[in-house]
Amino acid sequence: MAAFDVFCAARRPLYIRFAAIRLADRGGGEAAAAAALLALGRLWDAALKEPSPAAVGWELLRAEVAARKPPAPCGGIPQGRRGDAIVLHRAMGLSPQAAAEAMGIELGEFTVLHRAALRTLNGNR
Repeated sequence: MAAFDVFCAARRPLYIRFAAIRLADRGGGEAAAAAALLALGRLWDAALKEPSPAAVGWELLRAEVAARKPPAPCGGIPQGRRGDAIVLHRAMGLSPQAAAEAMGIELGEFTVLHRAALRTLNGNR
């Protein structure tokens, strides 16, 4: 599973940082990232058959964060993938391309999510 090890080495720091921001807790972020990568390891062969294994990993991370997330949204950031786009691009400083790759989606889809999130933040749902 050398490919999985490479994936984990590349994604673990990003997953931890993202989850820590969403949870407002570094320890919780580390636990969520570890649990998501462990779950992905169990599904790795199936994930490789998907159009984007990175998208499978991202959804597992989102599920782990959601399971640990306090009920109040963090800093007014929208929930769901739109909020993920804001955290990745604004809070973490990733380029739109890098953020899209982290989520396992195309740049165009990321752009739509990010713009929708900005409209929500600005009160223009």
